Amino acid sequence: MSKNHKEDDDNHDEKIINAGITMLNGGVGTTTSTGGTGTLDDNDDDDDDDDDDDDTLDGSDDDDHLDGGAGNDTLDGGTGTDTASYAGNRSGYTVSKGADGALHVKNSSSGDDTLQNIERLSFTDGTLALDIDGNSGAVYRLYKAALDRVPDALGLGHNIHLKDAGLTLGQMADAFVHSAEFTNKYGALSNDQFITQLYLNVLHREADAPGLTHNLNLLNTTLTRADMLAAYSESTENQLEVIGQIQDGIWFV
Repeated sequence: MSKNHKEDDDNHDEKIINAGITMLNGGVGTTTSTGGTGTLDDNDDDDDDDDDDDDTLDGSDDDDHLDGGAGNDTLDGGTGTDTASYAGNRSGYTVSKGADGALHVKNSSSGDDTLQNIERLSFTDGTLALDIDGNSGAVYRLYKAALDRVPDALGLGHNIHLKDAGLTLGQMADAFVHSAEFTNKYGALSNDQFITQLYLNVLHREADAPGLTHNLNLLNTTLTRADMLAAYSESTENQLEVIGQIQDGIWFV
């Protein structure tokens, strides 16, 4: 790889972390559907935006955006990363899980909705992500592994949108490693210092000699720093570390 090409890649990675919000659809096949009264089978590229009746909205295999409007509605997103939209701030709604496993979203004026297979709740002031085992959780955990901090809602939202649009975890990890924040926080790290920092961020201890030797050999021969960061980010230890922060959803804007 030429030096100029490497610099271009680094600049691109920097923009992933620091660029402003760009609203992206959830990848190819994103569906926004419009429904009416009654049961709607969302198999077309439209927008399920309903009226004040008690409606049943069914999503498709795409990434659907469902809006039941007022009334006690039943929304099932099907497969994909599906979003239920609400015309109010998050503070005006109660979100809870019923005994049957369904999610209930209540508002005094718009009713009590029952949700199945919905990964995101969109409000006027932001989004509550429920896919803690999906894209939202993966990006959140990356902040902990790489930067050892709680994500800011704006930056988190930007990076979740990029992940939704097809960026891999490895590409996102590479962007974090080359970000200005990472460099300013840790400086220029050797490979063994890089691994030691991951131990501190994820395991909260200094690297033991056998573990350091093993990981250093991988980093020197097989894996990139982005690969190693992604592995630590999705490790059992890091997932247990952050689950208390995200088990009720991840807020981003």
